[in-house]
Amino acid sequence: MQIGAKTLVANTDYTMTDNSIILNHSLFTVGQKVNVTIVSEGYQDVIVTDQVIGYTVTFESNGGDSVPAQIVDRSATKPIEPAKVGFKFYGWYSDQNLTTPYDFSNIVTKPIKLYAKYALAGSVVTPDTTDYALGNNMELEFGDSDWAKAISSISINGIAVDKTKYSVDTVNRTITLDKSLFSRARDYMILIKATDYADVTLVQKVVNGYNVHFVVQDNAPFEVQDKIVVRRITEPVVYGYDLTWFADEACTLPWEFTNSIYSDRKLYGKWTPHKFSVVFDHQDGGFVDSKTGDYSKTITAPTTPTRPGYAFLGWYKDTAGKTAWNFATDKVEADTRLYAKWAAGVENNGHYNKDVSITFAEATAKLDGKDYTSGTAITSEGNHTLVVTDASGNETTVKFTIDKTPPVVTGVRNNGLYNKGVIISFNEGTAKLDGNDFTSGTTVTSEGSHTLVVTDAAGNATTVIFTIDKTAPKAPTVNTVTSKTIKVTGTAEANSTIVVKAGTKIIGNGKTDQYDKFTVSIDKQKVGTSLYVTAKDEAGNESDATKVTVSK
Repeated sequence: MQIGAKTLVANTDYTMTDNSIILNHSLFTVGQKVNVTIVSEGYQDVIVTDQVIGYTVTFESNGGDSVPAQIVDRSATKPIEPAKVGFKFYGWYSDQNLTTPYDFSNIVTKPIKLYAKYALAGSVVTPDTTDYALGNNMELEFGDSDWAKAISSISINGIAVDKTKYSVDTVNRTITLDKSLFSRARDYMILIKATDYADVTLVQKVVNGYNVHFVVQDNAPFEVQDKIVVRRITEPVVYGYDLTWFADEACTLPWEFTNSIYSDRKLYGKWTPHKFSVVFDHQDGGFVDSKTGDYSKTITAPTTPTRPGYAFLGWYKDTAGKTAWNFATDKVEADTRLYAKWAAGVENNGHYNKDVSITFAEATAKLDGKDYTSGTAITSEGNHTLVVTDASGNETTVKFTIDKTPPVVTGVRNNGLYNKGVIISFNEGTAKLDGNDFTSGTTVTSEGSHTLVVTDAAGNATTVIFTIDKTAPKAPTVNTVTSKTIKVTGTAEANSTIVVKAGTKIIGNGKTDQYDKFTVSIDKQKVGTSLYVTAKDEAGNESDATKVTVSK
C-alpha cells in the first residue's frame, strides 16, 4: 500500500479488518489531498484518488429533517434548510443555546457541531384587495391570533413604522395601516416581525381611486364617512341602523354594490333603527317571551309573568338576578336576553291557610316594616307586605295574606232541618250549594237535603249539610178509644211527635217509632168526649187532626 511514493508498513501505518483499511492519522495533514494505491497479489491495483483530509462538521436539526455531516478541509457548505412542521428554519448556530449564529465563510479548524434554530411559522397575511386606493387606510388580514399578539414591529420598504401608525385587532384578525404611510400609488413591501415567530413579508399594492360621497337623509343621528375606492364600493355599515342606498337624491334608483364605478360618485341613504331581539326568559323551564326593540331606545315591560308558588321580583340582565333592567332608562344596544327573578314560597296577592317561608337571592327584605331573613317561617295570620330590595336599590313589593280561619256561615246550621226557606249568609269566600255557585244572602226554598261548601281565598272551607221539609205528615190513624182506654194507639209518619187533645187541652203526647206506630198514655175519658190527635214531623210541619169520640 502506498501514499504517493511512500510505501506503508502494515500494522504500523495501517491496519486491516474484514471489510476496511484504517490509515494512521500521523500520515496526513489537514487540507491535504492524497492518492492511495492498494496493491493486492493476483489483483489489479486499486487507486483512491483525491482523498481529502479534513474535519467533520455535523448538523443537529433539533427535530427537523436530518442533515448529513460534512468533512471539510476549509469551510463548510451551507446545507439545504431542514423542514420542521409548524416552524420556519431560522439559521444554524454554533452553540446549543442558539445564541451565536454560525458564519459559513469561517475556516473549519476542528470538528464542530452546528445546531438548527427555528421560529414559529408566521401567520398567513393577505394584503388589502378591497379599498387599496391612495388615501385609505390599508387593512391586512391574518389567520393566527397568537402570532398577532406577538407582533413586535412593522416596516414598509425597509422603514420602521411607528406603533401609533398601525393597530392590530386579534378578534377580527386585521392589521390596519394608517393611510399616511402610503404617499403615492405603487407597490409597498411590508415586513412584519413577531417575537419567536418567523418574519412575514407581503406586497401591498396601492392605486389611485375614486371619491365616493355618502349623503344620509332625514336628520340621521350619525354620519357615513366618504370613501376612496378602486372599482367597487364596499357597502357602509353603521352599527344599530339599517341603511338603504340610492343613486339619486330622490331615492328612486337603488344602488347595487356589485356595480363598478369609473368616476367620483355621490350616494344617498335612507335609514331606520335596527330592531334587536329582546328575549324574556322566565327561568322556570317553560316557554320564553320575546319582542323587538329599536336600537338605542327603551322598551316597555311585558305582562308580568306568573308562576305557581312564586312572586315575581323583576327582570334582570343576569341569571343570578344581580343587575336589574330599568325599563325607564336602559336602552337596547344589541340582541338582549333578560331573566325573571323570583321569590319562592309566596305569590303576590296570594292567600294561605298555613305558615309560609319565603326564599330569595341577591337581595334584602323587610316584612311589615321589619327586617326579614330569607327562608324564615311566617306564622301570624293577617295581611302582610314584603319589600325585597336588590343590590342596586330596586324595590319589589309582594302582598299576601295568611288566613287559617274557615268562613263563618249564618242562617243555617250543620245537620239543620227546616220547614221553610232559609236565608244563608257567609262572611268571606265563594260558595257552592249542591255543586252550583251560591251567593251570600240568597234564600234557599227547595225541599230536600242540601250541601253548602264555602271556601275562602286561603283555601279554608266550611261545609254545612241541611234539609228543608215543608210537607206536613198525613193525619194519624187512631185506633178505637173507650172510656176505659189509658193508651191511645195508632199509626203516623215515623219519628213524628203525636199530640192528643181533649178539646183544646193536651192530655198526652208521644212519638212514633221507626215502624210508624205510636202509643200515647192518657187519663180515662168520659164517653162522648171528642179527642183530636195530630202528628208533627221533625221539621215542625203539623198534620191535620184526626177526631176520635170516646165510646163506652
